[in-house]
Amino acid sequence: MDKRERGAGTSAEAIELIEKRELCGRLKLSEWTLAKMIKAGAFPPPIWLGPVTPRWRLSEVEAWQADPARRERPRPELKAK
Repeated sequence: MDKRERGAGTSAEAIELIEKRELCGRLKLSEWTLAKMIKAGAFPPPIWLGPVTPRWRLSEVEAWQADPARRERPRPELKAK
């Protein structure tokens, strides 16, 4: 199914899932920045379809994009000299 997959949800609606490459392109983020944001709790974690197959719910990504307070990117910590 193109780059989006539809998974069976608990409701009658299908859940649209988005893969990492498409997600990074949509958000204009590198995979490294995305990983840091997830680790910092600044971005929704993925759903793992397998050991190397992360996907994100499109609805969660769109909710994150719509909320400016949640879009804060983590800043690298500076080491004191």
